[in-house]
Amino acid sequence: MRPRDRWILEVKEYVITVEVYDTDSTKVYLSDNLRTTHHFSKEYFEEILSSHNGSYHILQVLKDGITGIKTELVSVLLQDGSEACFPIPVSHEQEVKIYLPIKLSPSFLAFPHHQEVLYQKLQVIPLQPRFLSLEICDLCLGFLGPVTAYLCVSDLHELEVDLTDKLEIGKSLVVTIQDPGFQPLPLRSKYFKYMKLQTACLLVTLVQMEEVGEYPELYVLRAFAVGQTTVATAWDKMGRRFTSASQKVEVFPPFKLIPKKVTLIPHSMMQVMSEEPQPQSVIQFSVTNCSIAEVNRLGQVMAGTVETAVIQGAIQVVSEDTGKVTVFSQEQVELELIQLKAVIIHVPATKLITATEMPVFVVGLNSMLTPFCFGNANPELMFQWSVSKGDVLDLLDSCAISLQVSVQLPSKNNVAVDLYRKAAGRSSVKVMVQCLNTSAGQSEGNTELLDEVQILVFDKLLLFSPVFSTEQILMSTNSQLTLYTNREGAASVSFQVLQCYLNYSVHEEHERGLLRAGAITGIEVLEVTSEVFRVGQTIVVEQSAERMLLI
Repeated sequence: MRPRDRWILEVKEYVITVEVYDTDSTKVYLSDNLRTTHHFSKEYFEEILSSHNGSYHILQVLKDGITGIKTELVSVLLQDGSEACFPIPVSHEQEVKIYLPIKLSPSFLAFPHHQEVLYQKLQVIPLQPRFLSLEICDLCLGFLGPVTAYLCVSDLHELEVDLTDKLEIGKSLVVTIQDPGFQPLPLRSKYFKYMKLQTACLLVTLVQMEEVGEYPELYVLRAFAVGQTTVATAWDKMGRRFTSASQKVEVFPPFKLIPKKVTLIPHSMMQVMSEEPQPQSVIQFSVTNCSIAEVNRLGQVMAGTVETAVIQGAIQVVSEDTGKVTVFSQEQVELELIQLKAVIIHVPATKLITATEMPVFVVGLNSMLTPFCFGNANPELMFQWSVSKGDVLDLLDSCAISLQVSVQLPSKNNVAVDLYRKAAGRSSVKVMVQCLNTSAGQSEGNTELLDEVQILVFDKLLLFSPVFSTEQILMSTNSQLTLYTNREGAASVSFQVLQCYLNYSVHEEHERGLLRAGAITGIEVLEVTSEVFRVGQTIVVEQSAERMLLI
């Protein structure tokens, strides 16, 4: 039996033959000494004749329904009359769908004859899948033989889906769906409107488009959530379900490039990249004006002359079946190339406490001119950092910064440094940026750009003194204690007892640091605050009032 997805038979007589093929799909001749077994359901078939080796059968189909027939090549008859069985029989089982024969009612139609050209319409309503023919003849004319029309009534066979397997949330793509049918001609697209067609999950939806061809059907696929799904499932009018072959559709967040705008000086580089993870596809970068900038496949933009342009990024997908390249999402970034007019030292704060570090770096006058816009220029820029008072501020060695990020930079190319506050006082930080190649056009006019920032450093607030600093105070009941800090005279200092408990015993008088403990034991919290030039420091100290045993 030649394997097919499904056999469709009528209630009538059929001839069924069994053929055997080897692994190379070459037909094997079934000789008389080969033995096959077969199984035909007696409910649906009546065997009229079968050959000796089981390769030829004449059957009468008895009723409509769905059944199966099975055959096995089990043994070979040897010359001595013995039978040698195969260790593993060669078998095949075929599903069969049986329908009652189509009957036309009435079986004969006659129309009146007119001398003029007469057009008559005959409506055929299909009930079951089957072949039929209509013979039409004009009885008023000399008999020249009937005109025959052949009709094929087909149901769903299988769904074939053609689409790009990657889609963004909120965007749509065109899906081509067709039913190839079990006959040479596929199902016409105009019949798809009678089907209930939907996707396998709620990640995407299908919306039918207008008919554009005779056989394929076009739908719009729109994505709503990130994930993966198969595409098409359909039901016919009898409620049978048909699902397309599993075709993965990957839904991803919208394609966005960062940064949205790139500002560079001539002969510097910056990389443009995708903001969200993208599917396994290729991002193709291009620039609208190749004379002012270049971009490679990694999104690295190399600046040329001063001008503006647009960097375009497109996600391309290559079809595994056809090799066709499809662009399913695009994004663009503004590119501006300018010259350095001046530089500014960016500092997070200008009033700080001792024994801390702070990074500082160089930026341009334009807010878009970050260190990444000119820090890797070629020809390179030279950065010379200095401080006015080395006993107050210290510039950390460039290697100390590089070890934290595993990047080694020469000190002359450090666009950023770390400041370490060594002692209280006032100092300034100065940087000089030099353009080594004047013909590169990286700066406007001056080849040396300067900037300087003043830094004020305070001592860290400590209770009592740096030598006897403490964060916990123990007092006896019915005693008093005068507190002082290392900021006395240099800043405004205040003391406050935070009344955290109901049975408190310690009181602070007039925020001057005089503590008085009563007769009740307990634990309180003391807040100490100093402020100068609107720069405040606060420490919190635990206080305990306990009864003391004198020895």
